[in-house]
Amino acid sequence: MRQNASQQTVQIQEPTLREINKHRGWFAGSCITGSGCIVLFIGAIYLTFRIVVGSGPSTLTDFPTDFPKDIPQTNVDKIINIVSIDAVTRDRAVWVATAIPRLLSAPVLAEINPDAQIIEEHDSLGRVNFTRQLTHENYLSYLGLPNDTNQNKTVIVTWNGIKTYPSILADTFENQLSRAGYKVVEATTPGQNEARFSFSKDAVTGTFQAIDLHPDEPGIEFVNMVVNY
Repeated sequence: MRQNASQQTVQIQEPTLREINKHRGWFAGSCITGSGCIVLFIGAIYLTFRIVVGSGPSTLTDFPTDFPKDIPQTNVDKIINIVSIDAVTRDRAVWVATAIPRLLSAPVLAEINPDAQIIEEHDSLGRVNFTRQLTHENYLSYLGLPNDTNQNKTVIVTWNGIKTYPSILADTFENQLSRAGYKVVEATTPGQNEARFSFSKDAVTGTFQAIDLHPDEPGIEFVNMVVNY
């Protein structure tokens, strides 16, 4: 005797706990593996950057011995940081930071570079195509490999808590630099409670900035001088 379809029952079998745990374990393992690969990739990039760039900036407790003597070294007790960066480290860091964009844009450069070598190619139908290809010398020149013979240096000095006004402190530095033969150029649009200027003489250039972040409190919160020599 045939049963009525309406009387038949359909049983839905739910996944077992073992299968659920198996799927959860696979998902967790995939996440861990993926995260591990990302961490390894970031670590490899950082390690490569450190190897290429070198030791990096040096934090000093005093002005370098070769620092220009005619640049003021005042308020030594208020100095909170002196950082020295040699030109090789600086140039390498800039080169690494811009290497990937240059590599990605190399094909475009090859097409617009008039010095690129013209290559004649034939497709399967016998048609001739002409493309430009960078030579080895042009490509290296485009990459702009850092110059490891550069002996210049950058020193960054930061003060805090100098008890005066930014304009007075800047005028003091300007007068001393001017007497030492430096050309001083003041910022055209300094901010409120701020004084900025640049200076140069021969191969020495620099900038000076003083900002009073809290005028109602004694002392200038941020004074910074960058000297390239």
